[in-house]
Amino acid sequence: MKNIKIPSVVLLAGMLAGCIGGTSGVAVLGPNHYLIGDTGGLLDFSSSAVRVKIYQDAAQYCSSMGRKLTTINSRARDSGYAQFATAELQFSCI
Repeated sequence: MKNIKIPSVVLLAGMLAGCIGGTSGVAVLGPNHYLIGDTGGLLDFSSSAVRVKIYQDAAQYCSSMGRKLTTINSRARDSGYAQFATAELQFSCI
């Protein structure tokens, strides 16, 4: 009976970890207009760490095209009751 409980707990933890955090990638909103967003993990109470991550990913995306990141709009939300910290960035590459 113990052997069944341990794999179930490991499987559940793996499934939850896959649902939390991780950039979903860059979305194209229009000509040279992009969007990227992310959700923090269980211990990311401030949106600052999430914001840094998406800015780094966006800068790398622009760099892959030989361009520089320019912010169009950004917003972020710290974690609260039953919600994770989130951040979103609209940007262009010049």
